[in-house]
Amino acid sequence: MTLSSAKRTRAPKRNTSHQSVFPVEDIHKAIESARRSPQFRIPHGRQGGPAKVLHSSQKARKMLGDEKDYLNILEGRLEADYCLTLEFDPEIEVYVCQPCKLLGGLEHGFTSFTPDHIVFPHSAPAYVVDCKPKQVAEARIHRDRHAVLRQALAAQGVEFRVVTDEVIRIQPRLDAYRFLYGYLSAPEHDLNKSKFTLERELKFLGGTAQMKELRHLGQDTVRHGMACGLVSGSIVASFSTTYGPNFEISLA
Repeated sequence: MTLSSAKRTRAPKRNTSHQSVFPVEDIHKAIESARRSPQFRIPHGRQGGPAKVLHSSQKARKMLGDEKDYLNILEGRLEADYCLTLEFDPEIEVYVCQPCKLLGGLEHGFTSFTPDHIVFPHSAPAYVVDCKPKQVAEARIHRDRHAVLRQALAAQGVEFRVVTDEVIRIQPRLDAYRFLYGYLSAPEHDLNKSKFTLERELKFLGGTAQMKELRHLGQDTVRHGMACGLVSGSIVASFSTTYGPNFEISLA
């Protein structure tokens, strides 16, 4: 959904509070604050161009409720596609987009940096992410900057990752995520009920089935259950084919 096509959708207010600006030495405070603070940087003007998008995080909605606005304005489609991969990654608890500004200095080799994402896994420390197209990330100016940021954050015990389109836009996985993501907006009770029904049928069929073998359950039940199961990790897909009658899923 482009920004121009979403004018009637409520967008988050920009966080102008100095509380979201941290020296890099306080990165752990920044990470803790990021869970519930508003998005710090809202792209505007020409920045991001026509690919600027809105993305609502279902993980943030279900985990934080009204404590945090879960609608994010992103600089481009690549960042939104990365959000999709995080939504369907069962190892990720929640993530936040452009939540703060980090200040460096001469001793660190950079002036300031706004992370594209801070990601919170279930059972590992949070890490900082910068999303870039592979061709851009491999340019010398960005390689040098990423090396400086990686060193500065490592000195504080925080991992820094550069994630490119080569890792994000794996097909046909990404198209399946795009199709199924809307089904995660259903009420939690309905999602869990559909997941239970789908898992029971998969167990009856030997643990693995194609979509055409599950038609009798109803397409909404299958899609809600599969989306919920992929997020929780109870259901896995090989993504060897595009989503359709021959798309195969299994119990984890």
